[in-house]
Amino acid sequence: MSLRKVLTIAKKEFRVQRRYRVVWLNFALTPFFILAPWVLTAKFLSPSFGESVLVGSIMWYWLNQYFFGLQEAFEDEREEGTLVSVALSPVSLLSFLVGKGLWMIVECSYITVVTITIFKLAGVSAGFKLIPLYIASGFYMFAFSLLWAGLVLRFRRIGGVNLLTQGALAVTSGVTADIRAYPGSLKGWHI
Repeated sequence: MSLRKVLTIAKKEFRVQRRYRVVWLNFALTPFFILAPWVLTAKFLSPSFGESVLVGSIMWYWLNQYFFGLQEAFEDEREEGTLVSVALSPVSLLSFLVGKGLWMIVECSYITVVTITIFKLAGVSAGFKLIPLYIASGFYMFAFSLLWAGLVLRFRRIGGVNLLTQGALAVTSGVTADIRAYPGSLKGWHI
């Protein structure tokens, strides 16, 4: 695996995305519309709760992108019509997956910056100082997702195992909100 080959794959992804510029508008707006009901409802309960939900949701988004993004890398290539080109190129599968993963860090960083900006304008401040944390955790998730991509190559379909693992990680991650931010009807059992 050479750095040149990895960067070639990342550059290919950039060219594909540059050709379809509306995708960037979708990247910018879709996370807001998906997260807005949750984050703004949490903000209504407590400003700090709204920030916690936003931070957790963005981390969940990164996790989703890496769990499903690299797992479905070859499927994406087939849909884009570039799988044959990739298969015939002298690039190893590992170089291909690493190149795709590097491009995903660019995509996720863009989506995160735009999402934080939009929510900041809406009065929910999660702070731009967390962006380095998101990127650092993105590299960790990227390395972990290489394992999943390898399992997909080996066993073909592991969607059920993927969802089960993802759910277990979410439950045991420790990302929780302060119980005092919940309404009394929900926190009554926790006293």
